[in-house]
Amino acid sequence: MEPRHRPPSGFTFIEMMVVISIIVIVVSGIITVGTYVRKQAQINKAKGMIHLVVSALEEYRNYQNSGGGTDFVFPATMGSALEQMAQVPACRKILDQIPSEYTRNANKDELGLIDTILDVWGDEDDKKPLDYRDNGPGNFPTIRSCGPDQTADTADDILSDRL
Repeated sequence: MEPRHRPPSGFTFIEMMVVISIIVIVVSGIITVGTYVRKQAQINKAKGMIHLVVSALEEYRNYQNSGGGTDFVFPATMGSALEQMAQVPACRKILDQIPSEYTRNANKDELGLIDTILDVWGDEDDKKPLDYRDNGPGNFPTIRSCGPDQTADTADDILSDRL
């Protein structure tokens, strides 16, 4: 009686390499999708903050025009706009919706008035303020986030007049 020859058990080297290759492809796809989703979430967060600032500015303009005045001019800087809007309860209510991690109160006053609104891009200590551009008398100011590349005046900037 001749001994039976059993085929070797286990996986061959090529089978293992195919499985590892498939795992690498799946993981790289997941990382790519995760990075894209995170970037889109940051873009949406920046748009939301810009929308809040624009809403507060519109409310401020309506408040100023409600007294019958027609010569309203928007404040020239973000700091002065925030200071003036803080005096209007409806504006303050809108600005209070901005997460505290994106606001600064450099004067550290007890009222907690916001004097800077930070962009969502960058590390915790490296965030730049949202840009406020005065477009002249009678024109609505432009609020800008520098976008993912954190550089002003590039294609990925998020502008209030493009929302």
